[in-house]
Amino acid sequence: MVNHLAVKARKRIGAMSRVRHLLDSPNLKTIYLMFIRSIMEYNSVSWMGAAESHLNKLDKIQLSAQKIGSFDVESLQCRKDAAAFSLALKLLDGKCRGELNEFVPKLIEPLRLCKKRTRNSLEGVQIAPKAKAKSLDVYKRGFHGALPKIWSKIPIDIITKGEHKGWLKIKSDCVDFLTGTSTTKIHKKQKTSELYKCFKIWLENSQS
Repeated sequence: MVNHLAVKARKRIGAMSRVRHLLDSPNLKTIYLMFIRSIMEYNSVSWMGAAESHLNKLDKIQLSAQKIGSFDVESLQCRKDAAAFSLALKLLDGKCRGELNEFVPKLIEPLRLCKKRTRNSLEGVQIAPKAKAKSLDVYKRGFHGALPKIWSKIPIDIITKGEHKGWLKIKSDCVDFLTGTSTTKIHKKQKTSELYKCFKIWLENSQS
């Protein structure tokens, strides 16, 4: 699946390269976020445990886009972590349906994580780890295996807020923290929409 996404994204990088002399860096960044990165992030939680050799293909595509457009964006890894964490919050709030409810993380108190309180002891409510020492590497890197480590990165004050006000209430704060960016609305929506339509038409014509 990762290889398929990489091939599709690489073709669009070529299209982006052919129009770079017509657009400035902010517009090229918008094209990348809307047309290319969105492809590479599709259903990322299901394949986040893939081997590094596969994930590196997507990282190289993003690096190529940054060189073409002379812009900077957050890493794909932190975006995958944010997506996994967002799913966990949705599961904890009971907003998922069907078989997804079988993946609800189990929350435990910090005192149950270690017998002695030390400087390295985790504070606040944590996710109970499911990965074992003998677990496959793909499982350790996947949703269940990586989630406890991702959760432990979030400041305790944000977790406490989620306990009292609802887990989805802290989603934006957690995504901001994990990605190192602030969630802002895109200004000039009409201009962005027109750019999207024009590039989409050009992309369709170039591939026909």
